[in-house]
Amino acid sequence: DSQKYDYEIYEFYLETLRDLYKYPNLNSMFQPYMGYLTNVTDYFADFMFYEKQDVEDYLTLVGEIPEYIEQMKTFTEQQAEQGYFLDDYSLKDEMVELNDFIEKGEDNNMIVNFEDNLDKFDGITEKEKEAYKARNREIVLDEIIPAYQDVRSFLVTLKGSRAAVGGLCDYPDGADYYDALVRYNCSTDMSVEEMFEFLTKAGVEGDAYRTVLLEANDRNPSFMIGGIARNLGRGGRFTDSDYCVLEGDEYDTAF
Repeated sequence: DSQKYDYEIYEFYLETLRDLYKYPNLNSMFQPYMGYLTNVTDYFADFMFYEKQDVEDYLTLVGEIPEYIEQMKTFTEQQAEQGYFLDDYSLKDEMVELNDFIEKGEDNNMIVNFEDNLDKFDGITEKEKEAYKARNREIVLDEIIPAYQDVRSFLVTLKGSRAAVGGLCDYPDGADYYDALVRYNCSTDMSVEEMFEFLTKAGVEGDAYRTVLLEANDRNPSFMIGGIARNLGRGGRFTDSDYCVLEGDEYDTAF
């Protein structure tokens, strides 16, 4: 049963990935927050070393990043020629992320994380560790950071290539791509409309539901919420109960 469950999860992942790749022009290589370069540090931060060959494999993969970036640039240029590119706001955010990666220099996470993980590995000598650290620093400082600098200049040359004035919906198949993107990122079979309804109900009414639930179980909670609990007829009260429900939101004026 455990293997079947794992299989179904992986099957769903592959299906959602397949659906996403039906729209290659809408898959931006340099999307801020969720693009490939944004996540590259996280990918390698989780790379643990259990034997010496793992370290060698890590450095081999890291050394291939600049070539991978060149392929991303080629694909992005082809997209831009057809009018598919980042909007100006997204481009600005991507520049911030690129600058942050570049300006960290010796404090770059790809150096710091590698050295932290290597220090935890007992399978090699201290001399070997220092040699590996030097190799990694050289790759990051002399190859990867310059590649990021090239990306920064490259993206500037493509600014204004976007044909769509608005969001994804202004592109052919934009709505279908968005559906596939939501399904992939959220791991659900619910439609966008169903998710919107579900999240609205959970966000707006969730605290009221929790309050009602506690009240129904004789917890007599204090509460201050944004909704009116139907069985209580109010949005707030204070009691001597150990239970309290408080609702906060994202607006800075609410605190």
